[in-house]
Amino acid sequence: MIEKPLVRVGDEYVMARLYEAVVDCVLAVELFEMGITRNAAGKAFSAVKALMSALIIKYGDKLSQLARDDKERAWLVKKAHVVPTHSMKTLALYLKSVGVDLGNTVDKALNLHAYQYNGFEPGFSHMIGLSLSLRILMRWSRQYQG
Repeated sequence: MIEKPLVRVGDEYVMARLYEAVVDCVLAVELFEMGITRNAAGKAFSAVKALMSALIIKYGDKLSQLARDDKERAWLVKKAHVVPTHSMKTLALYLKSVGVDLGNTVDKALNLHAYQYNGFEPGFSHMIGLSLSLRILMRWSRQYQG
């Protein structure tokens, strides 16, 4: 018996990742309200990664057409499920090419990721204010819930 390749996932995968993004946003807000800001930042960051994964899968056919060659297509397929931190900006550019602009969201998410690990340590974190970044991401989550 030949197993179904992981890359041929359908709407169930997309819905699961979108659900994960919403749940992570809710948890981020709850943690933030309890004063657990670095964990809140991590949950907000995870929400963006889950959203990106869902969108890359949803628009996979269009994104594949944008790839210059088979190697680039394979890269997109490989990154779609994991959305590595170091690839988020590149993947956001691909999504923008198909009409989904997450550039600002990804920038905020990367700031939250830096804050999660470094806090407001001068020279390590680009965060000016966690509260502002979380508010922006929560506004984003309400847009995608609606």
